[in-house]
Amino acid sequence: MTIIDAYLDDMSDDALAEIADSMQREAARLSQMSGKARHMLGARHPGATKIDTEHWTGTILAGAWEIVDDRALRADPDVLARCFVIPQPRPPVGHWDNRALNEMHKLGGVIATIIDASRRRGEGTLVLERKKEAEHAQSG
Repeated sequence: MTIIDAYLDDMSDDALAEIADSMQREAARLSQMSGKARHMLGARHPGATKIDTEHWTGTILAGAWEIVDDRALRADPDVLARCFVIPQPRPPVGHWDNRALNEMHKLGGVIATIIDASRRRGEGTLVLERKKEAEHAQSG
């Protein structure tokens, strides 16, 4: 157990929820700021493929081509025939129907044992919502 784990272990549920919420908001803010900084750095060096600063070196990878108006392209039959493609749909990917497995599990016996040995429940997701001040005052 690390010092941080021990510190968190001693906290109340309310304090842990507060930390989880504030850190998630801070992570989103930092991610947005990082994206803006990267964009600004690239914009300062238009056409460059390399950036070299006092402490950093970087490579600017070319972005993908994006068709913004295809009317002129569609007007040329040769371009249309050679360059316009309709992707083939991917074949469906099979998966296990857990509702059906749950129904079969209810039958018990060997099939329930096989199902139990073949799957595990994933980690749940905690959804936090701050209480309104009036509710908080009543519960406190």
